[in-house]
Amino acid sequence: MRTPSRTALVLGAAVSLSLVVAGPGFAAGKGKPSRTLDTTAPALTITSPAAGATTGTSLTVSGSASDNRTLAGVAVQVDGGAWSPASGTTAWSAPLSGFAAGTHVVAARATDASGNSTTRSVSFTVATSSAPSPSPTASPSPTASPSPTASPSPTASPTPTASPSPTATPTGTAGSAPATQGSWTSPEGVRIAVTTAGTTTVADVYRMLKENALDLAQIGPSLAINVQDTYASQATTSASQSGGAFTNFQATIYLKGVSSTFSIKPDAQLSHEYGHVWTRYWAFRNHGGSWSPYLTTRWSSADGAVTLATDSRTGTSYTWDPAEIAADDYRLLFGSATAISQSPGSLNSSIVAPSAQPGLRDWFLATWA
Repeated sequence: MRTPSRTALVLGAAVSLSLVVAGPGFAAGKGKPSRTLDTTAPALTITSPAAGATTGTSLTVSGSASDNRTLAGVAVQVDGGAWSPASGTTAWSAPLSGFAAGTHVVAARATDASGNSTTRSVSFTVATSSAPSPSPTASPSPTASPSPTASPSPTASPTPTASPSPTATPTGTAGSAPATQGSWTSPEGVRIAVTTAGTTTVADVYRMLKENALDLAQIGPSLAINVQDTYASQATTSASQSGGAFTNFQATIYLKGVSSTFSIKPDAQLSHEYGHVWTRYWAFRNHGGSWSPYLTTRWSSADGAVTLATDSRTGTSYTWDPAEIAADDYRLLFGSATAISQSPGSLNSSIVAPSAQPGLRDWFLATWA
């Protein structure tokens, strides 16, 4: 693994700030913002539904947003699905319907005219007549019955229960990843939790991570990976800004263990999501949270005459999201042979493949990172 030496970031009074994403601040035909670089993300709140609320199958998500310059818009997302525009900006709302019973997560994303964005999310529960079933969860009170576990004390066999202490080793930073589900911290500091109904184990995740992750020793202490069955596969990142510098980087990769792309193409999905983490880590650390250097470097046309900075389609959809393109560039340039073979094509087939752009791989290593 490359572990480039970098000047330590200075901690200070910090303001939480989300990843800067390219957007309307890049005028068509120009390779840089038309005005002073704005790296301040919008403020965003979700006022309804309240976190943990119980709702019906239809609801309206709403909130407020503001920016130091100009808000471009607010979009909402349900359970990790596609983003849809909300009505309004400073006061925004979006009607939602058709929810099944159970727990759901709704996210909102505010974007300003420079492409800076902030995302917030809340979870809520949709109740039906079967909702009383949770009352059986009150039956866990019988967990007081564990007092009978005192009966095992007669069975001197409980001394084997000392064997669980080895399970403490998985949570430590020594030893190999367990070939079971549960929680474990890798030697690099990555916190891995696997709770899926699928067959993925902690050892599976760590093997894929080691084969696909650049700078893992450096990024690992700030990274958590959760394999579960509730949220769609995605990566979330955040950093704090103090005195013009970014610090306190944190990242979480969610991988959906069943009925998902991850369950079919696990190496490719993990490599793509780690690509999000790696590219955003260096965006914050080396580039003030801005995608501008990448946009002006990354070709859109096969001859390099058009770049993402000058292509009018940049930022208009999921496949044209600079962060998504960069994450898939990472997978195709630095991912394992398995990660590439599981999904050999680029996420955006309308632009030149990263391997076909001379020098792009070296640029990522020498300039971006």
